[in-house]
Amino acid sequence: MIRLEKISYSYSSDIKVFKDVDLEINNGEKIVVIGANGSGKSTLLHIIGALKYPQSGKYYYKGKLIDSKTIKEKDIHYLIRSEIGYLFQNPDTQLFCTNVFEELAFAPRQLGLSKEECDYRVNSIMEFFKIAHLKERSTYLLSGGEKKRLLLPPY
Repeated sequence: MIRLEKISYSYSSDIKVFKDVDLEINNGEKIVVIGANGSGKSTLLHIIGALKYPQSGKYYYKGKLIDSKTIKEKDIHYLIRSEIGYLFQNPDTQLFCTNVFEELAFAPRQLGLSKEECDYRVNSIMEFFKIAHLKERSTYLLSGGEKKRLLLPPY
């Protein structure tokens, strides 16, 4: 399902995060990424979520090459954005809409869903996570736990 072949990433010529990493994650497998601070854990997850791209090597998701060019293709973009999510360590980094409803509606809108489908998904998610009462609340006024629940939805 996820295959990394000889991927490398550096922040600069003297800050090499990792080099020639091979990784395969099959459907249904669960993995844990552990390592010291600065060892590249977050960078690796950013690459898997197509938030960053390896400077060398190849990344495949469900057999499709994922890179800065292919992610612009509508079917690849939809595949990655609808199936892979990333929850940042600090939720305030990830929240940017005016209220809970708008925050939840952002992703489905980016996927090109109709207003009706978007509204249905957002309302269903708010009910599932028991946050419907927060619909109009500013994301900056949420507690830490409420922010995490807001960022976990399965679209």
